[in-house]
Amino acid sequence: MSELFESSRPGPARPGAAKAAGFSHVGTAKHDRFARPLDGFTLVELLVVIAIIGVLVALLLPAIQAAREAARRTQCGNQLRQLAVAFQNHHDAHQHLPTGGWGFVWLGYPDYGYGDGQPGGWLYNILPFIEQAALHDLGRGATGAARDAATVQRVEAPFEGMNCPSRRRTNVYDYASTGLTFSYSGPFDRCSKTDYAACAGDMIQPEAFNAPAPNTAYQQALTGTDWDGSDGSGYGMNWISAYGYKYGTPPDRGVGTGVVFGRSQINFRQVDDGLSNTYMVGEKYMSTDHYDDGLDEGDNEPAFSGNNADTLRTASHVRELNRPLQLEADAPGSSENNGERKFGSAHAAGFNMAMCDASVAFVQFDVDPEVHRARGHRYDGVVPQQ
Repeated sequence: MSELFESSRPGPARPGAAKAAGFSHVGTAKHDRFARPLDGFTLVELLVVIAIIGVLVALLLPAIQAAREAARRTQCGNQLRQLAVAFQNHHDAHQHLPTGGWGFVWLGYPDYGYGDGQPGGWLYNILPFIEQAALHDLGRGATGAARDAATVQRVEAPFEGMNCPSRRRTNVYDYASTGLTFSYSGPFDRCSKTDYAACAGDMIQPEAFNAPAPNTAYQQALTGTDWDGSDGSGYGMNWISAYGYKYGTPPDRGVGTGVVFGRSQINFRQVDDGLSNTYMVGEKYMSTDHYDDGLDEGDNEPAFSGNNADTLRTASHVRELNRPLQLEADAPGSSENNGERKFGSAHAAGFNMAMCDASVAFVQFDVDPEVHRARGHRYDGVVPQQ
């Protein structure tokens, strides 16, 4: 037994025992030096992974951008739907759609009602129907400097839902135009803008001219202005319908063919072609150079201004001398005499348009020009099938 216990005690290793057991330190170090690591990536593997991720991002990014644009376009359509409902509520309350106002130097004023005696444009007139009654009524009963200050406060006030999210986010921008005096208003440094315009019909020029001079006394302006001349020519030589260009009939001078225009008071009974077939309010064309600086020819006045291309557009497919007026997406360059007259958008394929029944359609830029024109004319008897 003593020999057994003695043999189990630790003692000095026998020479060569470690080597015999395969634990040679020299051999182990030599083996580890050439062994493949058990974890981590080689540089080549890392580069391959990075390249694969880059390819996936490149494939997914356009899809993500397309999804975001689709969401923005939907939001824009929803905003137009709300505007269309406001137009209808205005009609229910006053028995006509909002008037287009007098002229671009005349803003909205709460003491002058909702009809053709209201100098302000359609956006001012629908304020009570988009939960902005307080803004509409600001300065009611005031005169002189107090009225002017209230007008400035209203013009500079921000509110939601007036801008397409594909184009710009806010509706208040610096007022950059110079040399204009606005009636019953002090000077302002910024003003609200809108990306939406009501349909003035298929007029060669959406803006009817011959508005009274700024700061003319109200009653004198209302009763002393020869608004349309004896034959309608007071509104301007281009205040005529494009209908005659298509069908060879003499155009009716001085008769607005749309639903909102200078001093309009259109009731739905006057929309002979049907509410679901007739344009009411939609997206307007703008130069991409002037989204934010207020210098686009169709975006250079306050949104509450009456009867001007900032808030009225035409469905005409021609302009003076029968030159074409072609629908397109926003593009660089000047809008003067072309872009400032037509509908359009920052979307790639078309623009949103609310019809008179408050439905919203997406109108393709390549729509048949005659179909587009007929949808803007409320009583020509042409009901497009497209």
